[in-house]
Amino acid sequence: MKCAKCGADVPAGAKFCAQCGGAIVASAAGACCSSCGRENKPENKFCSHCGKPLAAAPAIPPSHPPTTPTPADSSAITASPNGTTPAYPLPPSANVPPPSAPAAAPAVKERSGCCICGLIAAGLLAILLGLLGLAYWQGWLDKIIEQVKPKVGISMAELKAQGRSPVEVTKCHFNPLSSSVAIPNFTIAFRNISDRKIKAITAVMVLYDASGNLLKNWRQDTGYSEVEGIEPGDEVEGLQACSQKDAARAKVIIREVVYIDNPLQGKPGGDIYEVACKWTNPNFAKEIEAAIRH
Repeated sequence: MKCAKCGADVPAGAKFCAQCGGAIVASAAGACCSSCGRENKPENKFCSHCGKPLAAAPAIPPSHPPTTPTPADSSAITASPNGTTPAYPLPPSANVPPPSAPAAAPAVKERSGCCICGLIAAGLLAILLGLLGLAYWQGWLDKIIEQVKPKVGISMAELKAQGRSPVEVTKCHFNPLSSSVAIPNFTIAFRNISDRKIKAITAVMVLYDASGNLLKNWRQDTGYSEVEGIEPGDEVEGLQACSQKDAARAKVIIREVVYIDNPLQGKPGGDIYEVACKWTNPNFAKEIEAAIRH
């Protein structure tokens, strides 16, 4: 047998040429027997001369021409450390699928939810303001405030029913003549124990000497009057000059009290309607008599 590539003689049964290394290809006439070296017909499976099975022709690997990268694939060629272009190209970038874009996140309906909540809140606020306006117009708000606000003082109606004065005398202190006191006087303090504002107080002072004996001119009028008045629970204090030089003690007896009332309280427009009312001490005469006998 001869090599088809270089023409050198090849022993029977050889698969590669010893001179050029090329693969031995069977001729078109048939396959060569590996035992006796005789040629056989292509369709023979056994040698017609020695009866040995014929070996199939070895497969010739296909030869591929070197691939030259195109300009579009120039980015796929990697430079060698010495700066020269390698003898083989990298896989073309055209064969690599581009990365897919990340899937869009589902839209969250946050803005629409906030808008709906805002509209609901605005609607509820409008309804509440409307109810408050209606309540105020009808006088309900005054009643609600009257019930909610803490009670200060005793009801005037209750004081009248018990015959008690809406004002208490909490202090009656004598200030004798001294370097700091030009005229002998009394420091008197009144406290409003009612639930109404007090505008004026009329009272009588029963005077005694230092031993507690009633003076001959024992009576002296006193009182309190101020535009702003005394709020429930508040107390005012003032000086009352003494007309008797021998006086050293005194007892104050309330005669009349002028207070502010509101008969239209709790009704529409009643918050600006005030009336000055007078309380007269029903026990005034008895208290004066008891003070004189003291």
